[in-house]
Amino acid sequence: MNRDQESLRELKETEDRLKELCLWSRRRGWTWQAVGVVSGLGGGILAAAVGALLSAVAWVRGDETKPTSTPAATTPAKDKEVFMCH
Repeated sequence: MNRDQESLRELKETEDRLKELCLWSRRRGWTWQAVGVVSGLGGGILAAAVGALLSAVAWVRGDETKPTSTPAATTPAKDKEVFMCH
């Protein structure tokens, strides 16, 4: 029976500490977890918005870059047999 009483006492102490922590975080305002969640969510939304904006600008401007490879390197030679997987 003594072990059960010890366990109940520890449970009550843990519960009291958690209640105190909860009250402290509500009095103090933002916790580091809340700041992390908000900054992560805001950063994700901002990244999506910037990516959409850059995609729209690239689509409107069109492709103005020069290809990095020559056309001869991208097309197979006529006299060589080309292996194609089906």
